[in-house]
Amino acid sequence: MDENVVRAVLPEGERLSQSGEVLPEIYNFCTLLVDGSPAVRMSFSKETKYYHPLEEYAHEFQDGEDIALNFPGNGGLDDENATIIVKCGLPERPNIISHMQVPPPGGASVDVSRADLERFAVDYMAGAKREIGCPS
Repeated sequence: MDENVVRAVLPEGERLSQSGEVLPEIYNFCTLLVDGSPAVRMSFSKETKYYHPLEEYAHEFQDGEDIALNFPGNGGLDDENATIIVKCGLPERPNIISHMQVPPPGGASVDVSRADLERFAVDYMAGAKREIGCPS
């Protein structure tokens, strides 16, 4: 991911670390920590069903809006959450989905703009597609 995109969603601090798995086979969480405090919590998984996150998870979004994607998929975000689902096209991963939460419960307090959260989510998913070899 672009360092400036990542930096824009993180609070000031001395040390960045990660816990969890970034691109798991099935499903898992990954947390970015700044000086030991959670700053961004991400989940990533395969998904059998293709849908729009703002419809499927309407109860999780407060004043949600569409994410503009430069690849086929659907995305939604609000002030603290971003979710993107894309068609991957691999037999073992027909679709992939990622969810970001900034800050996560109990996390470091930071004001992240929707634009910065959107760039982070889109950059992460574009990289995930490349990394796991999605043909579509």
